[in-house]
Amino acid sequence: KAQLNFNKCMELSSAVNNPTGMSHPKALVSYAYCYQGILEKAFTLAKEGLAEAEQSGYLFNKAPAYTSYGISCYYKGFFSEGEKYLLLGADCSKKISQIGWEFWALLNLSNLYLDIGELTRAEDSLAKSLLILRNAQILPSWGYNCRIALTKVRVLDNPRILNLNELTACFDNYSFKVNRGYIARNIGEVLLTIRKENLTDAEFWIQKAIQNDHTYDVRWSLARDYTTYAKLLLMKGEHTKADEYLQKSVNTFKSCGAEGWVAKIEKEYQAHR
Repeated sequence: KAQLNFNKCMELSSAVNNPTGMSHPKALVSYAYCYQGILEKAFTLAKEGLAEAEQSGYLFNKAPAYTSYGISCYYKGFFSEGEKYLLLGADCSKKISQIGWEFWALLNLSNLYLDIGELTRAEDSLAKSLLILRNAQILPSWGYNCRIALTKVRVLDNPRILNLNELTACFDNYSFKVNRGYIARNIGEVLLTIRKENLTDAEFWIQKAIQNDHTYDVRWSLARDYTTYAKLLLMKGEHTKADEYLQKSVNTFKSCGAEGWVAKIEKEYQAHR
């Protein structure tokens, strides 16, 4: 439904040669494709939007274009390029008080930093994301998203005992159903870090993530669930089953067009072996 309306907006904007009317919906359609794991379309659309925004010279056009292109790069697994444009997106958005785009840029930047092991930068980006939401009093569900990700960063930096009820409350109160798999996976990864001697709780949350992402057909997130589950199975010594889930992850990432992620997880898995 979102894509239909955004595409209609782009058609009308194109008909009257309105570049500003093109930049924002084009960026949002690209983001929608990322959720669905249709990354070639997401990347192509974001790249077109980037070229058009830079040609226009308007910061109001550049803020969404830089951000969506950075997001599509991140989903593809092009981490250096993604970081560059997410930083540009956050900076442009801040200059023109586009707090929504600044938030999306910083949130995805924090995820990117988490995935490349830059924990201090991830924590800084998450803190800025939360501050935007609190000051503007918007998007309460995404505040839960940030809080769980922040917990994950801090646990990876310094494993500690947590109040699991606080994490589950974040999941229960999170209303954006298509993204609940992300929340569940992060809870599972937190538990993998602090409870390596007892993996039952972690497995429960990772399987919940798989179930949610399969139900809502968010394939890129599902591929990440499979990777996390393969890691858990390795920790349990179930190597054959771990190989099976790693292959599921690789195949799903390939079907999404996330070649950078395929290379990343294959390298990491060999190291764990």
